[in-house]
Amino acid sequence: MPHLSTAARPATPQLLDRHALVTRHNIRWDQAEGQIPLGNGEFCFNADGTGLQTFGGSTLSHWAWHSLPLPTGSRPKAIPATGTLDRGRLAGGMDRASGIAELDAWMFCNPHPANLVRLCFVKGDGSVLDRAEVAVLQRTCDLWTGMHHARFELGGEVVEVETCVHPRLDAVAIRARSTALAGGRLAIVLDFPYPNAERRHAWCGAFDLPAAHVSRARPLPGRRMQIERRADGLHYTVSVKWAAGARFAAMPACGPHSFILRGGPSGRAELVCAIALSAPQRIPTFASAARSCAAHWGRFWRSGGAIDLSASRDPRWRELERRIVLSQYQTAVHSAGSWPPAEGGLTGIDPWAGQFHMEMVWWHLAHYGPWDRLHLSARALGCYQAFLPLARRLAAQLGYRGAKWGKQVGPQGRTAPWRGSFVLHWQQPHPIFFAELEYRVRPTR
Repeated sequence: MPHLSTAARPATPQLLDRHALVTRHNIRWDQAEGQIPLGNGEFCFNADGTGLQTFGGSTLSHWAWHSLPLPTGSRPKAIPATGTLDRGRLAGGMDRASGIAELDAWMFCNPHPANLVRLCFVKGDGSVLDRAEVAVLQRTCDLWTGMHHARFELGGEVVEVETCVHPRLDAVAIRARSTALAGGRLAIVLDFPYPNAERRHAWCGAFDLPAAHVSRARPLPGRRMQIERRADGLHYTVSVKWAAGARFAAMPACGPHSFILRGGPSGRAELVCAIALSAPQRIPTFASAARSCAAHWGRFWRSGGAIDLSASRDPRWRELERRIVLSQYQTAVHSAGSWPPAEGGLTGIDPWAGQFHMEMVWWHLAHYGPWDRLHLSARALGCYQAFLPLARRLAAQLGYRGAKWGKQVGPQGRTAPWRGSFVLHWQQPHPIFFAELEYRVRPTR
């Protein structure tokens, strides 16, 4: 492990240059399809190389869960609260969940995260951009400010895009500049998919089921629009605000769930898209969101622990330090919200239907204590209190004392019906570890 010898240790402790430490690992990824997560711990906008989601990327939140309608003939009372009807010790796995194959399959995939919105560049006529049309792409994510910078050429015209996520609102802010926007050859489309547990394309959800969900738009004064979204039991509000000079309107030719932002003569388009269960009281401007984002990430990097390996003579120091810094960024984006994250965080829907695994809670949240950021895990660790009654019920049903934590679960705490959910036990001691960790950080009664 890299270290400083006693002879090399300075006589007077030196404060780390945290700005230099963090920014030397700013993310440079000049790939159009590659997605960099931008988020605040609760909400995440995955940006591709264009700064939007033109070639891939979803918008996810820890609070946004959707369930498909039950199979025909099934009723909610047929769903076992614990995820299984089995009783007693299961040596080889679960024999049955509900007794109905279609309902068992439904329980495995529901609830699942919902892709809340997609924002992408299109041609002026609304047609999609082809990857081959985007050239000389360069993009960087500034870790100290949380700002994503993208630059590319489209038909020889330069397009520059800045993207960030507000630290307190579930809102993405975008500023784009290009003569292509001024000339009407480029525009930004905001559209919505029907949320499901599949990832058939580079985006979550189905964009070919327009009749299965509702997007009801209401124009408001001051260049704003409010869009009420309904998809089965999931209801949320999308509030859009754009800067002077641009035009934002519904796009009926592309269906009832599409809206388009066209730039003005200046060639600049600014858009802030805020998403919530109810409409936010105030929507910030791009400039305000950018300032709040920069202040948030500055505070994050100046707080807690830090490790600077630049004085090491081992040639591996930079790669090890890069992984330390980027791991802290990733967890702050995905794992500082109201629930533990899925194994892939807020990046998409994985084979486990995007639900979180109680076996992985330790990996996602235990690090916050040693880095002196325990408060960032507090809300997610509330899952143990929330699930305790159901965990006791599952333990009794399977012939155990105490509480048996589920494995693959959503916010309702019901374990997914597959054999591993009931025979794996390595998630059981995690609450004990977290209690000990919190006591070491805060040794109070």
